[in-house]
Amino acid sequence: MPLPFLTGSRRGRLLSIIILLTVFVLWLGSPTPLSTVRQDPYNLHPVNPPPTSPNTDGASHHQASPHNDSPSHEADDAHEAVDTPSSSTGHVLPDDADDNSKAEPADATTTTTTETSEATPTSTLECLDYETRQRQKAEPLSEGKRKFPYLRPPPECRKFPHPALEGLLDEVKKTVRDPDLFRLFENTYPATLDTWVKWRGYAAKKDETTGEETKTDEELAYVVSGDVDAMGLRDSANQMYSYLPLLRASEDKDSLASLWRGVINSQARYIAVSPYCNAFQPPAESGIKPIHNPAYNKTAPPFDPQVVFDCKWELDNLASFLQLSTAYHSRMDDLAFFGKYSWVDAVESAVAAATAMRRGTYDDKGNVIPSAWNSTDHANATHAGNPIKENGMIRSAFRPNGEPCVFQLLTPSNMMFATYLDRASDIMQGLADGGATPKAANLTAAMRDLAQGIRRGIALDAVVTHRELGEIFAYEVDGFGGASLMDEAQPPSLLAMPLWNFTLPATSGKTLVKSVKHTPRGEREPETDPNDSLDLSPPLPKT
Repeated sequence: MPLPFLTGSRRGRLLSIIILLTVFVLWLGSPTPLSTVRQDPYNLHPVNPPPTSPNTDGASHHQASPHNDSPSHEADDAHEAVDTPSSSTGHVLPDDADDNSKAEPADATTTTTTETSEATPTSTLECLDYETRQRQKAEPLSEGKRKFPYLRPPPECRKFPHPALEGLLDEVKKTVRDPDLFRLFENTYPATLDTWVKWRGYAAKKDETTGEETKTDEELAYVVSGDVDAMGLRDSANQMYSYLPLLRASEDKDSLASLWRGVINSQARYIAVSPYCNAFQPPAESGIKPIHNPAYNKTAPPFDPQVVFDCKWELDNLASFLQLSTAYHSRMDDLAFFGKYSWVDAVESAVAAATAMRRGTYDDKGNVIPSAWNSTDHANATHAGNPIKENGMIRSAFRPNGEPCVFQLLTPSNMMFATYLDRASDIMQGLADGGATPKAANLTAAMRDLAQGIRRGIALDAVVTHRELGEIFAYEVDGFGGASLMDEAQPPSLLAMPLWNFTLPATSGKTLVKSVKHTPRGEREPETDPNDSLDLSPPLPKT
């Protein structure tokens, strides 16, 4: 009998071919069940892949340094040379592995051994990485309309357990009636302590004669933000600063105070050698492999890619370091801590870098003055920005959101830096009075002079006259009269000014509008509203 698709009309042959193709597609798809409208799509990548023995794969485990004895070794995500923390190697640390001899690779399922204060048996649990947890709709869901998932890792998998944090969450839950809103807070506020404290330990000191390294009592910590496995100054400072209400005086190696000191010490070590940079590699003591950044040779002055991950000159990074330092000092009254390690050297380096970035673009003869920091990887005059006239403010190549500045005299960053430089000078004054370091007295004077000069520069050029609102702060200025009237959402911003209570140098009784009201033309509040004004110093004479 002739086959129907070889004989007959063209319509019959076409219909036969369609039927055969349909049968073939259905047969091909039969091993994989198709999802229906009411089902989730079939997951070809199981959430919990079977663990693979470390000896069956070519990926190497990184040997930790001999001085890697730490209060809480958190290097359980060893960083391969990639730009994101989502690299999965398929490895699981063996149960009998020595926690101080190997750094555990980043993994979708990592083995965590939990030790309690009592002599209880240790338990083993497979801990999902952050990206895997995010892809799951973990229960219990929030009881509101949104049904938000629960994204915190199990207690055994949290990097830095803190009882006071759990108590705070319980109190907030009693106050916030919206279960969806509370779930957002519950998922986000503990995230740094739960997930992003990658390592804690102690600094090592090398003997110049024998070359041997010994562990010191200098606490170190490596905290990342998650988008990249590098420690940003602003990011890590903001992450820690959110836990200020929980900070209590303690010498316990597992206390929040110890973690806070570790972050300050790590940041101080970074700033002391590379004050113009913004993101840094893991401490050598951690045993975590540095991450490769292909742009490492695109800025001047050059930096060590084994120490620095990225080098964007953002003034608010130094301001964030000072903010974190002054918060610890005001809360703990621990002056001796700041005189022990690298903090004084870091402040000295920060003041020198900021002072160098006060210079304008041209000298008195019109010659271009080389910038202390520049990038060779940007079309706009190597990130020099528009020309700047020196006025006491400090130039910043980038805004807090990472975008290049148009006019590099960035007002909010200068406000924040001046405020915390002034407050940090009180710490330096205390060190000078106690004779902790000979350079403290000179640094105190330099810090206060620099802060005062910034305030004068802001009063001179960053206060501009709006045709309807009167005098307002400009977001960016150039010192020649150019100004950018805008704001950014990310602090430091003009609207965030109350967070650091910025003040101008003197008071003349004149008022200044704090913010631009988003109301229709002609309906804005008057400039002299006492609830919406600041004292403004008299304008300085232009030279």
